[in-house]
Amino acid sequence: MDDASANSPPNRGRLAQLHPNYGFVDTGGLRLFFHRGEWTGKLDFGNLGEGAIVEFEIGSNEKGTCAVNVRPMGERGLRLEEGLVVLGSIKTLENTYGLACTQFG
Repeated sequence: MDDASANSPPNRGRLAQLHPNYGFVDTGGLRLFFHRGEWTGKLDFGNLGEGAIVEFEIGSNEKGTCAVNVRPMGERGLRLEEGLVVLGSIKTLENTYGLACTQFG
């Protein structure tokens, strides 16, 4: 990973069309396929719900562009300063605002 991509914000989208071994991430302008094996979240793939907000990277497979390293947005920590990490999860998401529950550790 180069310096530019390390400092850029993650790709985000909503889970859509979930099937037993694959699903799609809808970004509002693009729908990307992802295989069950690319799910890295703590929640079991079988318990996912459509509409959940996720972060992911862009990858490719034999059929073209796809989402890889797909995970719930709430499982990522935010580094504020040396040694301080904020973890949290989204509780409500509306068109213009959202509410998050955070934990400091």
